Amino acid sequence: MKKLAYLLYLSLLVFFSCQKDFYLEDLNEVNSQIEALQSQIVVSENEGKSLLSEKEILQTQIIDVQNQLKQQQMTLDEALEKIKELEEKIIEIDGIKDGIYEIVLEKQISTTEGEGLEVLESWWQTDPNTSTFVKIQAREIINHTIYRGYYVGKGSDGDELGWLHTRKLSSFPYYTDLSVIDTSDQNQNYLVNLSKERISLDSLLIIDKKRYRSHNLDDGSSAVFTDKVYTKLVERESFPPLNTEEELTEIFKITGNGFYSDSLYLTLDPSDPYDYIRVFIEDAKRHGVDLSHITNKEPYLHEISIDSEGACAWASDVCDREKIWIEYDSACWEYGLPDPYFADRLQTMYHELGHTILSYDHPMVED
Repeated sequence: MKKLAYLLYLSLLVFFSCQKDFYLEDLNEVNSQIEALQSQIVVSENEGKSLLSEKEILQTQIIDVQNQLKQQQMTLDEALEKIKELEEKIIEIDGIKDGIYEIVLEKQISTTEGEGLEVLESWWQTDPNTSTFVKIQAREIINHTIYRGYYVGKGSDGDELGWLHTRKLSSFPYYTDLSVIDTSDQNQNYLVNLSKERISLDSLLIIDKKRYRSHNLDDGSSAVFTDKVYTKLVERESFPPLNTEEELTEIFKITGNGFYSDSLYLTLDPSDPYDYIRVFIEDAKRHGVDLSHITNKEPYLHEISIDSEGACAWASDVCDREKIWIEYDSACWEYGLPDPYFADRLQTMYHELGHTILSYDHPMVED
């Protein structure tokens, strides 16, 4: 009988011990949520009297929840309900916070225009290596990361490098304003924001519309598609590590990828517009064309900001025997980092040098 009583005592002791542990875990969770609420209440002297008063009231209510929990005058469930109510009030007062956010979940509804076909995707989690980060200020996305992946194969030491995941900050706007662009005959993708909503203290829900035309249908025809894109974003302290142009150039040159496999282009400084003239002349020489007289021309390469849609650069005074005159858009130049496979800068500069040095016109191409 004594043995049975002792076993019963041990069972009750373990039970209440576990219950206590669960209670403490829940209590810690509630305290963490309270701390999160308090960190959101930033009272500034610059705020209006009404807003200041609302935040001071919220601060008092948060402290009251803490005190009632300590004195066991409120259950954990009641505290969680009160915290949820306070969180909704904070979101209503502050709206969308300025800061840096990462897209962690995505889904979309795809529609084929004119046919009414609709496909709904479920939520899927983004890859931390490739996810997009955005910086929001006054409800606008003012900076965002662009991901590019390169299969770099083996390095100079023979080690398999596999995929190189790279991010850079884009100088292009995140959204395209559909109201000022006629997209009826455009092939490019267009993205426009439909709504931004703060759904928790550190999370946003953004709904966008993406519109694009595809010419790759089986029967050779084209169709216009519209995607309604849902993204959930979580606040982050900063952007992730970003590759500098110098770091990428060094990696590409070491691994000999794309146009960096060419001995001449290995000598190119991709960040120096004037170095493209040198390589252009040397490239012509190895193909039997003597452009040495060009070295007497005065190069004038001017970085500007171009407002017109789609233009990245142009050559001026193409018949001028004294100058090499090219103007290029600063945003396009920054976007066209030394990508070994697409070589945006190289293609742009060679195109314009063909105008200004060789006096080539655009060829006539019939549809």
